[in-house]
Amino acid sequence: MIGRSLAVAGLVALAMIGAAAYPAGAETAPTIAKVRLLQKQGGVTAKIFGSHFGTSPVKLPCNGCEITEMQLFYFSTSPTDNEDPQKVNITQWNDAYIELKDLKGAPGSTAVFAIKNDSLGKAGKTVADIATLPGGPPGPVIRRLTFRRNGKHLKIIVDGRGFGQAPPGVPGSIDTEYFEFWVWVTGGNIHNYPWAAGHNGNSVTLNYDSWTDSRVVISGFGSQYHGGFEDWVARPGDSVVATLYNNPGGGAFGQTTGKASRIQW
Repeated sequence: MIGRSLAVAGLVALAMIGAAAYPAGAETAPTIAKVRLLQKQGGVTAKIFGSHFGTSPVKLPCNGCEITEMQLFYFSTSPTDNEDPQKVNITQWNDAYIELKDLKGAPGSTAVFAIKNDSLGKAGKTVADIATLPGGPPGPVIRRLTFRRNGKHLKIIVDGRGFGQAPPGVPGSIDTEYFEFWVWVTGGNIHNYPWAAGHNGNSVTLNYDSWTDSRVVISGFGSQYHGGFEDWVARPGDSVVATLYNNPGGGAFGQTTGKASRIQW
């Protein structure tokens, strides 16, 4: 599982970005402005709009691509189906637009898209965004992620609706299948792969202050934070994703939701 083991860092990219396409002094991190998912014959088409994506790192069209510059993860209604990076069919890629075809996630799945433009050097930090595949039932909604402080004591406030009951162990420092927090480290050595905290099997726990139907408050990471790995850190500017399953009680799992952001305040 991605984020649950550093073994994923050993995956080899199938292609590398070419020379920088931006003049010195004009480097800007990639930005995702909008993701549109359209149900079409054969699957779902993802249209990703933004800026500074750079040129395609592979010859197009590329079917079954496994590249670190474009990663796709699905979160369905079962936590056991999560977190493995998916092969992608890339049909278009330019500086402001990327198109993926035939996404195979289950209806209602949350899709996480992570893009990195290596031609920008250190400015080419990863940007992530989330969209929900059409066809699923209504689920919870994360409206906003708010951050205070940084590092081990990063405070994460998750606002929205439909989160359900607090999982067992809240308040407290726990792992739970109902919530996970991903971090793409700016300038990290794990090439465009996130580390993750809070989910069963992660090496880093989260310290929960409270969980209600509309707000989750996390006061920082457990004692395993950093853990001797320089990339298991959280800094201002890092791209992050929070994913949540609502808890209807009785040990069941409801629908999933997610929210992408950057650590800033």
